Amino acid sequence: MAITYTWEINKLHVLQTPKTDFVSEIEWICKATDSDTYKITVDDKEVDVPYTAQRGGTIRELKESESFTAFADLTELQVVGWVKNILGETKVAVIETATTSMINSQKNPPVTAKNKELPW
Repeated sequence: MAITYTWEINKLHVLQTPKTDFVSEIEWICKATDSDTYKITVDDKEVDVPYTAQRGGTIRELKESESFTAFADLTELQVVGWVKNILGETKVAVIETATTSMINSQKNPPVTAKNKELPW
């Protein structure tokens, strides 16, 4: 089991102040993909599908910094860096651990008690 994490940006919300197309909100997602797979049948053929999980959120009320990058010059890598910096190492680790736990629950579903008719 080797899990890889992919951080992506879904949307950027902008304001026209304090600068043109100033990013005010970032919608992000962290996807975890396991190297272990399970099989499904598609068009009568068995296909290996990786276990996956994801968590996402929104960073709001971004503040202006001295190193402003024009909207057209932004890269996803740069904005993901902002998200991780704002969240902090601890929160990033918690998010990645949570997605790992979600995958582990898919692979080994927790045992749950079942309702049974009373014997009387």
